[in-house]
Amino acid sequence: MEKVSLPIKTKIAAWLILLFGISSIILFFAWLIIPKISKLLSSLYLVAEGGKGFVGLLILGPFLVWIARGLLDKKQWAWWWSVVFIGWSIALDLIWILTLLLLTKKEFVVHLALMIILFILGILLFFDRKNFWKIAT
Repeated sequence: MEKVSLPIKTKIAAWLILLFGISSIILFFAWLIIPKISKLLSSLYLVAEGGKGFVGLLILGPFLVWIARGLLDKKQWAWWWSVVFIGWSIALDLIWILTLLLLTKKEFVVHLALMIILFILGILLFFDRKNFWKIAT
């Protein structure tokens, strides 16, 4: 039986999600080893001051790795989880931007960049969904 390869857009999205998941796990363990990294990441508005967001990184990392692994294994549930997660993340980031009217320029740029990356991931998955559903189990 011929092995059908994963559509290229889905493969790119899955690898990016896997990269974000592994990065989250690495950042969490770096925070455990090097406490000063908390100050650096909070200055970039990636986590709350004092390292409160690092527990979120520990939860987020394995979840993203799990989703990416499912996409690379051509599982339908992984496509749905990734679309729901990306949509939820975009919505939360948009609410964050709209409710905090006094954003600094740096904070606005970070959140805008995050929204653009999530939007690109969503587009990659959405436009390749028919090809993915043909081969997914």
